[in-house]
Amino acid sequence: MSLVNSSLQNLEARRGEETLSNYAAASIRLGHKETNNSARKSVIVGCLLVGLAMTIYLLQSRSDQPEKLQTRATTQELPNSDQPVIVKLSALIQEPSASEKSLRVHPQSPHAIAEKQQAVTPELIENTVTLLLASAAAALKSDRLITPENTSAKNYYQQALLLQPDNQTAQQGLKNIATRYAELARNQFQKGLIEPALKLIALGLTVEPNDPELLILRSEIEASPEPIDIQNNPPGNTTIAQQIPAASLSVQPSNAGLDNRQLKLAKDKVASGDVDGAIRDLEQLASTGEIGKNSTRLLANLYLQQQRPLDAEKLIQQQTALSQAEAAYLIARAQVQADNLAGALATLESQPPLIQDYPDYYSLLAGIYQQGGQYRQAVAIYKRLSQLQPETYTHWLGLAAGLDSLREPTALAAFRKVLPMIPEQQSELKHYIRQRLEQLSIQ
Repeated sequence: MSLVNSSLQNLEARRGEETLSNYAAASIRLGHKETNNSARKSVIVGCLLVGLAMTIYLLQSRSDQPEKLQTRATTQELPNSDQPVIVKLSALIQEPSASEKSLRVHPQSPHAIAEKQQAVTPELIENTVTLLLASAAAALKSDRLITPENTSAKNYYQQALLLQPDNQTAQQGLKNIATRYAELARNQFQKGLIEPALKLIALGLTVEPNDPELLILRSEIEASPEPIDIQNNPPGNTTIAQQIPAASLSVQPSNAGLDNRQLKLAKDKVASGDVDGAIRDLEQLASTGEIGKNSTRLLANLYLQQQRPLDAEKLIQQQTALSQAEAAYLIARAQVQADNLAGALATLESQPPLIQDYPDYYSLLAGIYQQGGQYRQAVAIYKRLSQLQPETYTHWLGLAAGLDSLREPTALAAFRKVLPMIPEQQSELKHYIRQRLEQLSIQ
């Protein structure tokens, strides 16, 4: 009941803001063929929503307040417009006669309840949602993504979700809007138009704040070098040395040699079977603050191999030798091992690197998405990973599993792609994929 009333309030709040003539003019400017059909659908949808809500309102007025006034509604033509707008007339106060009072149905009686239920039928709601989804699809096709506000794809999908909150088509429609913004932003970015690309990404995030494709693209753009202004800084004006701050020209002592020697000693102990001895040596270095980046990485991995995620996380948090991305990756691995998926997801989503710079980082992120049932986010990442590293079978396997969970028909092709890539020793995995291929081929 409240969903329908919310729809009525939304419609009445926008009453008079936009006429069909304005809508038609905007559509002509866009140059799309679907405009007239969309306009007619928007009028039909509006009338159905208002009719549905007014029916409930009148029934409530008659049954819950039997001694009060009754309201009538009519339509009135706006000047110079073909769009009807619902307007309420002044109430007519009439004292009911004794015979009318005797015929009134008590608001809580079974007859009154049945009357209300019959007035708002599932068929009426279903038809309204169908029209909303059709209008949304036309708007999306015409790139009316979030504007004009009243006739945009976003608005139609949100109206459908008001009536049916679990409608998967409407939920997917909002994700499709975000995907379209990602396409438009990438086109701008490839042309070197940084600011327009970032603005398009910001618009897409207003529809789907956690869309992985938009977030990844934003990270790539923000990390890209600033375009050179040829007019203000023509080549040959300054030398490279003049462009570098003087402080950065000084030679800094490197600890890389010491770090490599520490690493070799620790690896030799591991190879000889003395893993505990290697860990003790590296822990001693860590306690004195003299442990290098490579040795820190090895110690963290040894902790994880021994199922000591808390020690690994504590080590990474205390050391500054690793980059932010690598530190986040190792901490997230430790959190996953400690069954803290929410913490791992928050760690990886905080400051993600470029996907081409750190594929393992995004492979872990996609796996967490997959395990948490966020299949669309996982699929978006696995698609990118399979393009960057087409010979890595785990990317294709993750993509196939995600598509399969989403009931996407392309899952069949993904499973066919990955089957010959699976190593022969993983016989159980190959058997599972063959089973899925057989089942999907029948469906």
